[in-house]
Amino acid sequence: MRASITNYERLQRAFKRIENKDDYIRFLKFSKNFYKEDFKNQLLIFYQNPEATVVKTFVEWKLYGRMVIKNPRKVYIYKNPKKKKDKKFIDGQVDVNGKEKKQRKEAGIEYIDDEKLRRVCTFDISDTMVSRKLKKVLDIKNLYYSDNYDIKKLQEIVEDTCNIVKNTILELENQDLITKTYFPEDYKSLDGLVYEAVTTIYKYSFGFHYKNLGENFAESIAFLILDYFDLDTSFCKFNYLNDFNMLDIRTKLKIGSKAQELVQSFIDFVKEEYDEALKSA
Repeated sequence: MRASITNYERLQRAFKRIENKDDYIRFLKFSKNFYKEDFKNQLLIFYQNPEATVVKTFVEWKLYGRMVIKNPRKVYIYKNPKKKKDKKFIDGQVDVNGKEKKQRKEAGIEYIDDEKLRRVCTFDISDTMVSRKLKKVLDIKNLYYSDNYDIKKLQEIVEDTCNIVKNTILELENQDLITKTYFPEDYKSLDGLVYEAVTTIYKYSFGFHYKNLGENFAESIAFLILDYFDLDTSFCKFNYLNDFNMLDIRTKLKIGSKAQELVQSFIDFVKEEYDEALKSA
């Protein structure tokens, strides 16, 4: 990937790559390893290296005792700009020696609306190797998606969490604080409960009034959570994907970022409850 291409251009191309249903689902499955990454970075990583599992900068990999190999596959993502304490000069201002100063431009800075973002180069772990010369500071095991859970126990916590959501929504409906929605009293499967609970959270949390678009991203959230916890994803049909494809890129990024935030908060909450359950066992 050429560094001369901006990440914004990469995002435009990435959206083109996931316009059909199969590719969109492939992207969602890929995102499981990067559920804590911002939606923009999930797209950027998928577009540049769909086989990636963990990406870090050159400096970050050194903390894990790894060096980047020769001719690696570069993956450009966004990070928040560093706050610099350097003195800023106004063009034309001179220093004590009478030499003209010019304000330096920050390299790799891009703007999406009013958001200032820094483009950085990262590398997948497959493009690194262990180095005996480097002192290992961080444990690489913490980087990977872990499937070493007691799935039955984990799914019990998912069910408890969704029941809390369901009861909260029904209570708010009974108090006429929110519009009544379809929420079946009983479910034949945990998968159905998760799907209904998660899609309902999305609609009420973000107030997304455009039904078709709301359905698409609500299903995206449900799919990511169901897939992460090894549950059935067949409830997610993505019948309104074409409506999403017609949106401008900024709107896609906005609602995609909101969806990613909800997925992360849900998964992290369940994992925290799981850890607490193990401690008290």
